[in-house]
Amino acid sequence: MAMITRGLRIVFVLGLAFWALRLASAQDGGAGDVREKAGLCQEKNAALRTEFEQAVSTRNSCEQSTDCAVLTPGCPFGCYVGVARARASEVEVLVEKLVGSNEPDCRCMYKCSAAPQASCVHGTCTTEGGH
Repeated sequence: MAMITRGLRIVFVLGLAFWALRLASAQDGGAGDVREKAGLCQEKNAALRTEFEQAVSTRNSCEQSTDCAVLTPGCPFGCYVGVARARASEVEVLVEKLVGSNEPDCRCMYKCSAAPQASCVHGTCTTEGGH
């Protein structure tokens, strides 16, 4: 009798574990859903980067390096970007708007090196040391 009870307990525990595993897989959609979500996040981040880069391109005119400022927009826009000092607050507001429109699961982070200097090159604010 003790062997039967013990066997039933094992079957019950295994059944419960299997049920919990199936429930968890149904909620997160499994590996295929994760890959699909990652692809959607990449597309969304690429669209946000394009919008950001277009906005920066109209806000980075300069005559000399003192006209420029370095902003740290962060992921997915890059570590640093050179913009016209007079338009820097507009770009910062845009970054907040774009990041806020992104899905929470699509937000990202990365570590950036020391901030470069802003400079004016051929009438465009840029950063020394790259993005």
